[in-house]
Amino acid sequence: MLYYKGFRLPHRINEHVQNVVEFELLSPNNEIIKGINLSKFCKENYLKYNCIRKVINGSLWEYRGWRRTDTTDEELSTKGQKYKKSLTLISPNGDEIYVDDLKPFCFKNKLNYKLFYNLYKGFNKMASGWTTKENFRDVSKQIINTDGKIVRLIGRGSIKKFCNHRNLNYDCFIHIMGDKEKQYKGWRLLE
Repeated sequence: MLYYKGFRLPHRINEHVQNVVEFELLSPNNEIIKGINLSKFCKENYLKYNCIRKVINGSLWEYRGWRRTDTTDEELSTKGQKYKKSLTLISPNGDEIYVDDLKPFCFKNKLNYKLFYNLYKGFNKMASGWTTKENFRDVSKQIINTDGKIVRLIGRGSIKKFCNHRNLNYDCFIHIMGDKEKQYKGWRLLE
């Protein structure tokens, strides 16, 4: 019992009944830390209480280097994501790549995982010039230049680079891509 009729022992004055949780964590320095007052521990180490609770409950693998003592390095490589996310991606060059696990793929290729997770969930159609096989038709356009050569552009970012490289007006070019105009300086959309 922490208190009786509002009275507490002096060394237990900062403890709260709802926050008394026995815990054992592995610190970022690989030291095992044990305690009973999680709230006080979080305040002393500038940690978010809810995040550390998730680590203790097992719903989060680690938080700011703190983890459960039974968490393996393999689990840490997924860093917070418990389930694999696989999909077929189209690179900015138009190459089709099957990705078995999205998190390690993003880490290996230095890509923003949050953007690709939104792509996986269908919130975005593109991420850093990449798209999914399902969205490829929506985000890519084929245009014909003045010589009759076909050029494929994937996403608005590639259109902007394309226009800057050839001294073309981006806004006029977007009108062609959106099928509002038929042609601009000899460039036209492939039908």
